[in-house]
Amino acid sequence: MARLPLSGEIRVTSGDGNEMTHRPEWTRQRNSFTIQEQTSFPAVNKITSTSFGDGTAFDKHTPLGFRVVQNVYEFKNSRFGLLHYEISLAENAEPLEGVYVGFWADIDAPDYPDRSSPANDKVGKVFNDKAAFIFDGETEATEIPLLGAMILGIEAPMVSYWKAGDDPNDDEQRYAYLQGNTPGTTGTGDYRILLSYGPFPLVAGETIQLSVVIVQAPELADFEDNLSDAAEFHGEELGFAALKKRAASLFPTRTSDNVLPRDFALHANFPNPFNPNTQIQFDLKEAVDVNLAIYNGNGQLVRTLVNGFFAAGAYTTTWEGLDNHGRQLPSGVYFYKMSAGVFQAQRKLLLLK
Repeated sequence: MARLPLSGEIRVTSGDGNEMTHRPEWTRQRNSFTIQEQTSFPAVNKITSTSFGDGTAFDKHTPLGFRVVQNVYEFKNSRFGLLHYEISLAENAEPLEGVYVGFWADIDAPDYPDRSSPANDKVGKVFNDKAAFIFDGETEATEIPLLGAMILGIEAPMVSYWKAGDDPNDDEQRYAYLQGNTPGTTGTGDYRILLSYGPFPLVAGETIQLSVVIVQAPELADFEDNLSDAAEFHGEELGFAALKKRAASLFPTRTSDNVLPRDFALHANFPNPFNPNTQIQFDLKEAVDVNLAIYNGNGQLVRTLVNGFFAAGAYTTTWEGLDNHGRQLPSGVYFYKMSAGVFQAQRKLLLLK
């Protein structure tokens, strides 16, 4: 995924393990799974959110310090689903250069009408080669079934694919695949597809946003129509016309290691009123699961700032006035609520534009 500036060492962190083990490197953070069944989008049935982190090192594979927030949009009358990712680098992490992010999938197309044999699949590409799909090699690409994906909001994403047996075996190979350097393959086979973007630098505290649409369609024309609908929703409804990068961390920063707090506390944010960002400090007298979130005046959750397990200490985190989808919120009164074990507290803040 990245190259360390000083040593030039390549490090890749992956959801499916590494060259030493098949254990996933990504761990779901405690209490991070939520389902939002009432949304502000008429076309969206629900939004499911989960947070992952690579903060636990194992088998000598050093984590990079990433946290990934995954929001899955389920639509009411569409053949596509949208996955929006916020990828943050912890504030105590090493700066990275040559960063690539990628979404890979092992999609198998069932034989028409009801048989399953992934070994005879083929890969097709549309939308100026920005979208890839898998289809049964014994049919035409215009026939059922088609299942594929595309990165949204990126002018020139890389679309790569390879056959089973050519999977990358170490970090150098994975990094090469993220750069689009995959084995040349043709004909039928059991394919994997990889959508990637980069390179770009990433420093401690920064967040990159990335969206991927997954489409299932009965024919090629319908597949392309759904890609267009997803791109329109992504740009016009979510406001994510292009990949965004911001210097606002989802990670709290411990402010003191010498003197531990005697109690739990949630302090007044500063500044208040604020524009464009404000800091929120909280104290933990012991290690505990912490949830710190922002709510609007109607009591609706708009942003989760902290959700995880933390050691005792004093912490400070920053809110930049954005919601969980990266959109700027309007001026007004908001509330931030914290729960840490049996401790609960709430305070008010004012966003001015």
